[in-house]
Amino acid sequence: MSFAIQTHNLRRTFKGVTAVDRLDLAVPEGSVFGFLGPNGAGKTTSIRMLLGLIAPDAGDIHLNGHDLSRSRSEALSGVGAIVESPALYPNLTGREILTLAARLSGRPVKQGLDALEHVSLVGAMDRKVSGYSLGMRQRLALARAMMGSPRLLILDEPTNGLDPAGIADMRALICSLPKTLGATVFLSSHLLSEIELMATHCALLDQGRLVFQDRLEKLSDAAPARLVIETDAPDALAQHFARQDIPAEREQDLVRIPLSLSAQERQDLVRALVQEGIGVSGLHQEKPTLESLFLGLTGDGRGANT
Repeated sequence: MSFAIQTHNLRRTFKGVTAVDRLDLAVPEGSVFGFLGPNGAGKTTSIRMLLGLIAPDAGDIHLNGHDLSRSRSEALSGVGAIVESPALYPNLTGREILTLAARLSGRPVKQGLDALEHVSLVGAMDRKVSGYSLGMRQRLALARAMMGSPRLLILDEPTNGLDPAGIADMRALICSLPKTLGATVFLSSHLLSEIELMATHCALLDQGRLVFQDRLEKLSDAAPARLVIETDAPDALAQHFARQDIPAEREQDLVRIPLSLSAQERQDLVRALVQEGIGVSGLHQEKPTLESLFLGLTGDGRGANT
């Protein structure tokens, strides 16, 4: 497997506080890779190191196979990025901003206009950015990052502040990039529901340390499904499972148990409960959400670093 990003033993401290601690990332080429963590977990510090904006105290970074410390220009030449809130000139048009960005980077102006087409802003390219919505500005920033068809896009909170329609537009655009641009997308986000809809792989950072990294479905597999039973006798039902050494979690008239049962097994369970005089008014299988897994892996969901 080829990797767009690889880090080994990456570390960074600020005034004696460890922000990133021995980070080993492996981001497969062609993936949409979600970089998750509580606020202060070290995500932005990691991204700044990946882009060469700050130097690590220790460790190695390889981008598209190039060592960032030894071959900086080669490593960064195939990378486009949005870091934090993108700065755009409000009195320029979308066309002028992309033309300026192309000339400053030594690229043909046509690349900027092609990028505007990718993000569906051609119809607004001659309007001043001051009249753009937040979602349009984010797409313009993405177009600027996409100039030259980079092999790797690093996006820091690309949906931050967008309304639901803007989030949906950005989500669809990001998901299309591996196919339309041939790019790997590495994105950080605190919107866990959006990562579930976009990412193929993810890494979870907590207090500067990597606590999970794999395909997204492997994160869900790490926690078993639970059976949720709605009953008019939750105490009796909890006692029923206690006699079988099955841990039960009670919430009003619901009882959850860590079991995954087939349809036939669920029918058999309902029949047995009814025979014991325990009424069942509802029963379904519940998979853990990304949010519950996230909080479970990071304790209370709060980090201590930057």
